[in-house]
Formats: sequence, structure tokens, C-alpha cells
Amino acid sequence: SNILPYSGALNKLENLPVYTYNFDNEKYPTMNFPTNKQFGILSQELERIFPELVFTNDHSILEENGEESGENLEIKSVNYTQLIPITIRAIQEQQAIIEDQQKQIDELKKLVESLISEK
Repeated sequence: SNILPYSGALNKLENLPVYTYNFDNEKYPTMNFPTNKQFGILSQELERIFPELVFTNDHSILEENGEESGENLEIKSVNYTQLIPITIRAIQEQQAIIEDQQKQIDELKKLVESLISEK
């Protein structure tokens, strides 16, 4: 139900920064975060544009011995799977712009060629 075409993706995504980062495993050694460099967007920045793509969860922080510390860590996460169709739409919108520009370039080339051939 409520199936509607979506537009405006390019405008929303064009200024969304993409970062590389590492999780703070020194501060949270028991959270089992990946240790390699990550690529992504900040959930706080995406939340301003697409709040429905950001989820907030509380996670218990464990002590080194595995016991509960009584401390929680609020983690915001991005639903990257749902970001894919928005990215596809942005590419489609960008492609339409490129094709329109190419059409204008072709028309200008013809105009220049006709002006040159008149000389």
C-alpha cells in the first residue's frame, strides 16, 4: 500500500559527508567492535535528512571479566540497506541531468559547426 514514486534523492544526498573511522576499542574493549578501518556516514548527520533510517539502541557495557558494569552505551546505527534504493534514485536523477547536458552539448556543437561552415 502507499506505493509512490520518490524524487529529490540527489538533493538530499549530495551534501551528506562520507567518512572513514575506527571504533574506539580502547574505551570499549568488551563491545567487540571491528578493529579495521570503517567507511560510512554519521548517523547523527543522516538522521537530520532521513530520520527513519537511523536507529538508537542501548547496549550494556561489560567489564573485562564479562560481568555487567551497570553502564549503558547509546549507539545510533544506520540502516544502510534502506539507503540503497535512495542512492539508486540519486544516480537515476544524476543520469537524467547528464543526459540533458549531453543533449545541450550536442546541440551547441552543431551550432558551432554550422557557424564555422558558414565562414
